Amino acid sequence: MTFLARRLLSTAAAGVTGTGAGGSKKVTFAKQEELSVLPIPSLADTADRFLRAVRSLSDLSKEDLEVETKAAAAFERQGDALQRQLENFADQLQTSYSKSLGR
Repeated sequence: MTFLARRLLSTAAAGVTGTGAGGSKKVTFAKQEELSVLPIPSLADTADRFLRAVRSLSDLSKEDLEVETKAAAAFERQGDALQRQLENFADQLQTSYSKSLGR
């Protein structure tokens, strides 16, 4: 398991609540229609952002950085098919979402 995966799991185990000011529960998708559609970043951009975020972790060892760098490189090599699927999904979602809004 990579360093980042261990860190994410420990954060998730700590639990994050969805309560707003005054303890009121927020509805997750209440403002969904008001959001603009964001572009899907390229695999290279995603890997670069990932590595920048990983490097910013103060408790990251040299060995952990090496593991994460190799994982990012493998992700770039193997992610083309998943990237295409994600882009196709986003196109379909945007089209159906736009149609539901009468755009």
